[in-house]
Amino acid sequence: MSDSGIQPLDRYLYLDPEVEFIEFNMPAYSDYVANNVADGNHDSFFWLGRPPRKGDRLTVAFKKPVFCSHREVITGKANTSQDILVEGELELSRDVKLFKKVSDFEYGADRVNIAGEIKAVRIQCISGQGNEWLIVRNICMKP
Repeated sequence: MSDSGIQPLDRYLYLDPEVEFIEFNMPAYSDYVANNVADGNHDSFFWLGRPPRKGDRLTVAFKKPVFCSHREVITGKANTSQDILVEGELELSRDVKLFKKVSDFEYGADRVNIAGEIKAVRIQCISGQGNEWLIVRNICMKP
């Protein structure tokens, strides 16, 4: 609930699947750890403790396959263009072994309509991006 007593209904539009594991090869800044991207709190986020590099990745695998129609990953500080993923791609997997690229990030966001179930989501940095760090917000999936 917000300070004004208004309950934001948009949070209830998203699935909150149980996570099996999160793998990443990037250091976190302070307490803004990678687990924040799948903790169900849409106000928390992962903040990379340095500028992203080519080959940096973050994988979230779910305990059970998730049936969803839409998935989105938003990067950057809220309401700004700071700390967004400039060159990245999103990959999905139905078995956590084979990943398939489904889209590229545009202006720090990735939104994709999906048919069927997924078992894992992977964010890949495909190039470095200067001095800006990276913030990855909660992965959102709609039924």
